[in-house]
Amino acid sequence: MTGLDEIARHHNADKASHYHGYTRWYERHFAEYVGSAPTLVEIGIAYSFSLLTWRDYFGAGARVVGVDIDPTFCTDAAGRGFETHCGDAGDAAFMRSVIESTSPDIVIDDGNHRADSQRAAFNTVFPLLKTGALYVVEDLHAAYWKWGGEFMPDLKALVDKVNHTGKLSLGWAKNEPHKQHELDELEKTVAAMHFYPSIVFIEKGDKCA
Repeated sequence: MTGLDEIARHHNADKASHYHGYTRWYERHFAEYVGSAPTLVEIGIAYSFSLLTWRDYFGAGARVVGVDIDPTFCTDAAGRGFETHCGDAGDAAFMRSVIESTSPDIVIDDGNHRADSQRAAFNTVFPLLKTGALYVVEDLHAAYWKWGGEFMPDLKALVDKVNHTGKLSLGWAKNEPHKQHELDELEKTVAAMHFYPSIVFIEKGDKCA
């Protein structure tokens, strides 16, 4: 097995083309990490199908870490040789400890898909990530379902932060000084956002560079 979709289908991961079809987007954004032994943290272990996929795709040198609130899933994944952290991804102190102990290159939120948890995890984790890291949120279709909550407004506001130039404004913007403002920390460090059906990739980088 070499291609990501083939690997995901082998492990019955719902990221594969037979279900959500995320693998084509993952392969696009993860290509640069292949061969570099990245550290990947995924929120939501379930039956370890995704963790197995990442381990096979990135190779034995990669550090693949699972986070889940269910001790059964954590125990099962640990038995398969994965590093696991059992706790609530919406708990800021818990997630801070996970990120500080792993220093990941990639974080994937495939947890409960509820806006309150997604928001809490992102707000805690993203500021702690190193420059060049990638934050992924899956299954955004749940944000349009009643039980999923309202996470899309957060992402749409983040789009504005990516595009707003603040005090980086040049020439043409000087005629509209009322639209300029001091960049907040999030605006300074969200380098890019890539939306695909039901999934978003958010790049950590220095916008001011």
